[in-house]
Amino acid sequence: MAVEEVGHSAAEVARFLGISRMGVQKAVIRGREFGRHEVSLER
Repeated sequence: MAVEEVGHSAAEVARFLGISRMGVQKAVIRGREFGRHEVSLER
């Protein structure tokens, strides 16, 4: 959410969380997929 909704960079979030930038990017992708799945379940 910090990357997608608030607009923080993946590098900034990675430094804050103590993980790699790639780890943040993978989490963003998983979050998008989860969001799409949730929307399809509501219809």
